[in-house]
Amino acid sequence: MARRAIKSASDQFTPIMSEQEWDEKSWARESEPLTASPQLGATIAIKLDLECDLVVRHAARLLGMTNSQIVKHVAVTAAAEAFDEVKR
Repeated sequence: MARRAIKSASDQFTPIMSEQEWDEKSWARESEPLTASPQLGATIAIKLDLECDLVVRHAARLLGMTNSQIVKHVAVTAAAEAFDEVKR
C-alpha cells in the first residue's frame, strides 16, 4: 500500500508541522500585546412603550441630544444618585 505524501502548508487551514514551515509563513515568534479600543463598552437594551418612547425622543430633541445620549445620561445620573443614597 502506498503512503500519502505530506503536503506543504500551502493554505491557511493546513497545520504547521515544522519551524521551517513557520518561517516560510513569516509569522512572528512573539505575540504583540493586545490593547482594547477606547470605544469598547457595554450595551444595555431596553424596550419602551409608545408613551415613554415619545417622551424620550421629545426630550432628546429639546436638549439637542440623541436618544441614546439622553437615556445614558439619565440612567447614569439615577444610578449615581442611588449609590449616594445607599452610602448615607
